[in-house]
Amino acid sequence: MKLKLPLLVLITTFSLSFFSCGEKKNKTTDEQSIIQPSNDGIVPTIDTTNLNDEASLLDAIKKVADANIADDKKREEDPSYSGHYLELTKLYTAVLKASNKYSESIADPKKALEYHEKFSNIQKTMYEK
Repeated sequence: MKLKLPLLVLITTFSLSFFSCGEKKNKTTDEQSIIQPSNDGIVPTIDTTNLNDEASLLDAIKKVADANIADDKKREEDPSYSGHYLELTKLYTAVLKASNKYSESIADPKKALEYHEKFSNIQKTMYEK
């Protein structure tokens, strides 16, 4: 009897650790580099891996802002419309990360401020009603 209890505990512990450490899927990337567009044309296609200059970043944030505005408008018009909140949030986050990375690479403070103001002005359009 004394031997059965420790053996049972040992087997249970081993089996739990075996199952918990089982097959782990390797994540190659945390985010998709391309968010899939929606069938209704709301979610734009933006390749976030190529957002490495001012023009592409400003274009991307403009597309995201326009998509958010269109999504909100469609949600107000059609109560059964569920929207694309998750996709647009992922896209917005990816563009913000790329923008932060780009802005850190700008050496001239005046140019960095100009870029930030342009980017912020486009962002503000998402929240104006």
